[in-house]
Amino acid sequence: MLKKFKKNKKGFTLIELVVVIAILGVLAALVVPSVVNRIDEAKKNVDRANLKMIQQAIEMYNIENNQYPPANGFANLEDVLVPDYLDSWPELKSISEDQVEYDQGSGKLYINSESEDQVEYDQGSGKLNHPYINSDTNSTNP
Repeated sequence: MLKKFKKNKKGFTLIELVVVIAILGVLAALVVPSVVNRIDEAKKNVDRANLKMIQQAIEMYNIENNQYPPANGFANLEDVLVPDYLDSWPELKSISEDQVEYDQGSGKLYINSESEDQVEYDQGSGKLNHPYINSDTNSTNP
């Protein structure tokens, strides 16, 4: 009778299940930070593209009006640039609009984050330069 009981044994032991769950837990602990980092990097890439688009709209305004847009800060640029130069105002994903400042005199955008560096638009090359925007290189094509 004991042999018959052993033959019909199906399923996993408790130890086997615990080992599998432990392995899955270790894999999840290794994968989750990587996924979160990729999500953060994707948000930064969206912001890079949006800031470049806003900077190009500022430059288009300057070309047509021979002056930079009159605005009291970054948030007020929306009233000047939409709908003539931008279809809609882009949403920033990884930083708040309060962190971005606009200097009407130079037409430059500034990001107030850990670094007080400024975003500069090089008209000759058509590139924006800022450590936040160009985290992997010194400049990136728009």
